[in-house]
Amino acid sequence: MTWLKLSDDYHDELGRIRVSDAAYRTHTEALGWVMRRETGGALSAQDVRRFAESPNADQAVDELCDAGLWQRTDTGYLVRFHMEHQPEVEVLAARRESNAERQRRARRKAAGLPEDPEE
Repeated sequence: MTWLKLSDDYHDELGRIRVSDAAYRTHTEALGWVMRRETGGALSAQDVRRFAESPNADQAVDELCDAGLWQRTDTGYLVRFHMEHQPEVEVLAARRESNAERQRRARRKAAGLPEDPEE
C-alpha cells in the first residue's frame, strides 16, 4: 500500500491559488491516482477520465494547467503541485523490495529454517 502525503497547509495553499472546487477535487484525486499507480506524477487523458469524478473535470484540468499545478505533456499531463511531498517511484520500489526480504527472513525464522537457504 502506498500513502498519499498531504501537508497540513495543502488546503491553504490551494485556497491561496484560488482554484475552483472542481479543480481542488480533481487535483486531490490525481495525487491519489499517481501515488497508487506509482507514475511519478504522469497522467494520461484516459487516466483523468477514469478517476476524475467532478462533473466539471475537463474545465478543472484546464484550470490546473493554467495555474501551473499540472503541466501538459506529449502523453497527457504531469502533476506538479505537491509532488515534492511524495516519495519517488525508486524509493517506493526499494522499500517494497526491502520489506519483502525482511518478510522472507521472518517467515524462514518462524519456520525454524536458516535465514539464508544456502546455509
